Amino acid sequence: MRNILKNTFYISFAALISRILGVLRDVLIATMFGANLFSDVFFLCFRIPDFLRKMFSEGILSSSFIPVFSKYFTFEGKKKAFEMASSAFVFISFVTTLITVSGIIFAPLVIKLFVPGYISNSYEFNLAVLLSRIMMPYFIFVCLLAVCMGILNSMKNFTTPALAPIIFNLVIIFFAINVCKFFNPPVVGLALGVTIAGVAQLALQIPFLVKKRVFTMTQIVLIHPGVIKFIKKLFPAVVGASSFHINLLVATLFASFLGKGSISYLYYADRLVQLPMALVSASFAIVSLPVFSQYAVEKNKNESVSILLQGMKFMLFIIIPAIAGLIALREPIVKLFFYHGAFDLVAVDSTAACLLYLSLGLWAYSGIRIMASFFYAFSDMRTPLIAGISALIFNFILSVILMKSMGNRGIALAISISGAINFLILFIKLNSIISFSFKELAFSACRAVFVSGIMYFTIKILILYMNNVFSIKMPIFIIVAISVVIGILVYFGVHILIKSPEVKMIKNEILKSSES
Repeated sequence: MRNILKNTFYISFAALISRILGVLRDVLIATMFGANLFSDVFFLCFRIPDFLRKMFSEGILSSSFIPVFSKYFTFEGKKKAFEMASSAFVFISFVTTLITVSGIIFAPLVIKLFVPGYISNSYEFNLAVLLSRIMMPYFIFVCLLAVCMGILNSMKNFTTPALAPIIFNLVIIFFAINVCKFFNPPVVGLALGVTIAGVAQLALQIPFLVKKRVFTMTQIVLIHPGVIKFIKKLFPAVVGASSFHINLLVATLFASFLGKGSISYLYYADRLVQLPMALVSASFAIVSLPVFSQYAVEKNKNESVSILLQGMKFMLFIIIPAIAGLIALREPIVKLFFYHGAFDLVAVDSTAACLLYLSLGLWAYSGIRIMASFFYAFSDMRTPLIAGISALIFNFILSVILMKSMGNRGIALAISISGAINFLILFIKLNSIISFSFKELAFSACRAVFVSGIMYFTIKILILYMNNVFSIKMPIFIIVAISVVIGILVYFGVHILIKSPEVKMIKNEILKSSES
């Protein structure tokens, strides 16, 4: 557990840098375009590349690759494992190239299917087709990136894959500042930046794999049995572990029927929700999957259950106060990051409302990522798949119902409710197959909720005090910074006072890591 938390902190730090750069990227986009036709069309077309990027940067698609690779590495040796990896690289290169070429040719049909709210041959429709074609090659690079990240993570190299999202955001920021001005409309430059960012991400991984002699032409088998196993697990892994991201794709479809800016409101709110999810649950899932897979090979389920329980407690300890903080500070945070240039107060209010409803499901989707890694490591692809499909069906039905009365807020709420359903299905199944301490986890969650409630009301009172007592209007950055610092101090302070086991667990792991 010590090494898992230690590596989780490393990946969380890299994820934090990436998310800060991601927010900076979105601040630039919001300042340049606001929430209007151009931003809606870009985010619409960007959803699929962004969806794929999150699959790989958060290790979701690696969850179908790592268990297969680990078995080859453990039972048949490094040479056979590298042979399987080389074959996977060639096979995916061929398949993704075919899909990309088809996507470019049939882009108008794809836009009609995914965004029925856009009228054919309208300006929005034609721009969406153009941007989709420009960004389509990203699919090749990001799929190959997934294989590289899976190999490196299996070999306990988490640093290099963790840098990939940072490179992605740096490239987009560069294009937003220096390249977009040469295109009309400027969003075309952003779309080109996405594809170039994919090349840069992949280029970062290759030297480390070449150095370890992973890829050699003599090892390649066109149709490798391990690749077939990997491909069979791919679809269940995507649906099972990434229901949140898939539901956001569905949300984009529904939002295209609403007023201009609706797609952008959901996108900006999602960006803020993604920060705690990437820092905690995604990072822990990336690090724990190879460990779970190794224990599965060794048939050591008891140790895996212990790590799973600690991981869930750690996740709830961090995610629940993050939810409280996002809800309490939703409007100030949106103003801080996006209320610049073309982004007006109407966009602030709508984005803050979407942020509220998306935040409500953050605990569920974070838990799903961790539990799904456990199921995948023990070759149970069926349970996360059933749970994921159930969530997708509920999300679709609830979006139709809630959108009529609540607009884009209803779409955001549907995503959170469907996430809770997905979590419950996985958790019930988990309790039926392993000896899991439900009482211990429940007490941990209740402590986090109780202390987060104290933190929430402290922040709300503090904001009210700062807005009404001081005669000089305080800058929004100062309000948010003071609220966040006080909130953290209150949260950890109360936990220390009541001697929470979670604080003791984290303290012990930090001390062990420093000693080693």
